[in-house]
Amino acid sequence: MITKSGGNDFSGDIFAYSEGSLFKTGNKHQNDSNLSKPLPTEDKKLDFGFDAGGALIKDKLWYFVAYDRAKENKVFRVGLGQGIDAPQDSTRDLFAAKLTWRISAEQTLIASILGDPEKITGAAKSPQGTIGTWEGEKKVGGTDYSLRYEVNGTRWFGQLQASRHRESNSILPGVGANQIHLIDQTAGGLETGGFGRWDDKEFTRDNVAGSITGFLGSHELKAGFDLQTDKADIRRGYTGGQEVTLLPGGVYSHYYWTTGDATITPFNAPSVVFTSKPKHESQAYFAQDKWSVTPRLIFNVGVRLDQTDIKDQFGAKVIALKDQWSPRLGLNWDWKGQGQDKVYMSLSRYYEQVPLDLVIRSFSVERNPTTVNFDPVSLVPDPLAGTSAIVGSYVEPVDPDLKGQYGDEFILGAESTLANRYVVGAKYIRRYVGRVIEDALDVNSPLGDYFIMNPGFSVTGKLYPRAVRDYKGVELSAQRKFSDHYTWQVSYLWSQLDGNYEGAYQGIGGADGTGQLDPNINSAFDEPDFIINSAGPLSGDRRHQVKVNGYYEFDNGLGMGLFFQYLSGTPVTRLGYADQVLPFGYSRYELFLTPRGAEGRTPDSTRLDFNLSYQMKLAAKYPVRFMLNITNLLDSQTASTLDQRYNFSGLDVGQTNARFKTPNAFQSPRSIRLGVRFSF
Repeated sequence: MITKSGGNDFSGDIFAYSEGSLFKTGNKHQNDSNLSKPLPTEDKKLDFGFDAGGALIKDKLWYFVAYDRAKENKVFRVGLGQGIDAPQDSTRDLFAAKLTWRISAEQTLIASILGDPEKITGAAKSPQGTIGTWEGEKKVGGTDYSLRYEVNGTRWFGQLQASRHRESNSILPGVGANQIHLIDQTAGGLETGGFGRWDDKEFTRDNVAGSITGFLGSHELKAGFDLQTDKADIRRGYTGGQEVTLLPGGVYSHYYWTTGDATITPFNAPSVVFTSKPKHESQAYFAQDKWSVTPRLIFNVGVRLDQTDIKDQFGAKVIALKDQWSPRLGLNWDWKGQGQDKVYMSLSRYYEQVPLDLVIRSFSVERNPTTVNFDPVSLVPDPLAGTSAIVGSYVEPVDPDLKGQYGDEFILGAESTLANRYVVGAKYIRRYVGRVIEDALDVNSPLGDYFIMNPGFSVTGKLYPRAVRDYKGVELSAQRKFSDHYTWQVSYLWSQLDGNYEGAYQGIGGADGTGQLDPNINSAFDEPDFIINSAGPLSGDRRHQVKVNGYYEFDNGLGMGLFFQYLSGTPVTRLGYADQVLPFGYSRYELFLTPRGAEGRTPDSTRLDFNLSYQMKLAAKYPVRFMLNITNLLDSQTASTLDQRYNFSGLDVGQTNARFKTPNAFQSPRSIRLGVRFSF
């Protein structure tokens, strides 16, 4: 990421933007009885800040600084009719600073810092019960530091950079810090008591990268390296030491974290705070050539090698991903030779850099008991209430022939300029997953072990099909270059996304469905039962998208713009609750009761945005710009997601969820944003 730099002249901006509830139309559906989560009744935003740049030493040392304080205040109504208000207040500090030192005509040193920390208080999570279940504090975002050295010769250029990224992602309880979180399924999922699950997470990424570029005749050659270390410091648990669900028949289900001691059984499993401090070490090396075969034809070829060592919290290497070769090929042909027309093609392979979540959850001896009894507090199992069990308790086995996860991308397109003003283009896009890393149940293991494997490739993994995520798209576009006061752009995209694998986010059904964000250890291949009916259009499949925007600038400093978007709906699936799947009951919606996507589509949606700006000058020198932005001008509040849960238990016969296929999220209502920017 390259941020702004200062120059010899002192310049900058002061700005402020406001979006208040006074200008909003309000959620038309906030009192709908079928909503599983409340919609905001109020939403106010304010951000203000400045940026400035100049020289500390002319022609030698420059600076640039920027700051933006963004505040948002929402109010949710918990419970229909005589409910209570749940405020949610967010404060985000966006900042950047940069020093550029020209050591000599050939050498430059650049130091940068940028950050986006945010704190949310009040409703730290979706408010759906009494105040103790949602009131708390959430901290996200982080800060990046970098130092880059650049040096150039007559026919070469090099750079070396060291950087650090630090990030928080925590959600902590407030008034419900010491109370047990209770979910009453006999009362429609009513939540009372404490906050429930809390997480306190810190991440650090250190990176050293360098490259050198040389010019040799018609070749532009480049080679480099990228060394990276990722670390995490994780603490998580439940308020009151457990989360309790009241089931029919007076049965209480208790869920929590316990010790990694393998001798512990459900009968003597204490509640503990789970901790983990894993690490990844990654290296990458690349080389590429940009070859100008003729003035009209450019040929690009390159290769990248990635390798990663995944270490557990004890420092032991648990996975080594090596020999991850990524070829890259591309060409650009300007058939008229005027720089306004081209046919282009690219073919690339991209290996996944495995996120830390896998090692946090699979190699930190994470153990989760589920004990059932007739007591709202006790952790002692009662066999008369049902079966109690512990999931985890071991370091997850890894296929010794495990290979890295990768995807391939192919793009073929053409673009042409007509009458020196109109640019028309078309391109075909194909992206597909070649191989994935996931965990799955080893059905041949008497212990019911899970293991890390490549579905469809690993010896045991061949019991499961190969992961498929296949995207095809054709995009047509046209634009008018800015001249005679105006410009416009229009595009149409037809696309298709099919397969049996959602990806890093198991998004089918949204938060009320699977809604699982566990990259490489999602539930897609956890059980053979989850594969049945799993092939079909994936959650992100939108067959048609149309986008149109335009801008007109008047002579008097007035500017006007429009943006229109049409999106066709996404697939709807009949999801079943997996609590009866053996050997472990899953408290999530993992079963495809009918083929994926067979229940129709969510409604198509449209959105029209409008913006107006006016620029004047103070003292005939300093410009001041006033801005008006209207989002969703026509106040379209179409349903964006539908409830895809068909039943509440694997023992149910037929549809037991009365909300099945009813809306549970909508487009945001119309809002107006006012702004002013003073430049100097």
